[in-house]
Amino acid sequence: MLEGGQSVTGVDSVNDYYDPALKEARLAKLREFPSFTFHRFDLADRAATAALFRNGQYSRVVHLAAQAGVRYSLQNPHAYLDANLSGFLNVLEGCPPQRHGAFDLCVVELSLRRQYQAAVLGAPQR
Repeated sequence: MLEGGQSVTGVDSVNDYYDPALKEARLAKLREFPSFTFHRFDLADRAATAALFRNGQYSRVVHLAAQAGVRYSLQNPHAYLDANLSGFLNVLEGCPPQRHGAFDLCVVELSLRRQYQAAVLGAPQR
């Protein structure tokens, strides 16, 4: 999208589940584009997410944020729920059609059910 000349706003908590240095290195590459804006916060933070949508003009939303790791979800179910469900709800709340008119909402669904089955029930993971 950036190479195509579109403006992109990124949001990430840059937590330490994956190496933060790797995330920072990737962010440095994105920051080379003048049309890239970055906000560091957790989408589960309702007030911060609401402020992002209130203060921005977004015609499309692509939601790729999620807490990865099935084993992590079993050890920290509340953190997993906050990231994957509350964060997703906050994004949906930020872009209702009645507020924005014609609005494209692009959502990538991460199948939590399949991840759970793979980890707990031994089902094949695809």
